[in-house]
Amino acid sequence: MSFGQNLQFLRKMGNKMTQEELAEKLGVSRQTVSKWELDAVYPEMDKVIELCNLFSCTMDELVREDMNVPDEAYSDICFKDIVAFSYASYAVISREP
Repeated sequence: MSFGQNLQFLRKMGNKMTQEELAEKLGVSRQTVSKWELDAVYPEMDKVIELCNLFSCTMDELVREDMNVPDEAYSDICFKDIVAFSYASYAVISREP
């Protein structure tokens, strides 16, 4: 994976952050984030450090590794909708302990 693919994977992985939301956090435009994800341009070092802090990863992971491979910590995260369930709660009152 490239830097741009890793960035897109991390952005979508957790809370489904949009390019606009990421851009606001970093103080750049949405178009800039789009260009990063397309590998058209690369961010300056201070922005790479901010991205690493934001996504709790190392620069090496972000820039050089494939973060979307099976058996890696990042790929085990999944979200499931669980149907609502009911439960009963009651108290037993007795004269004997």
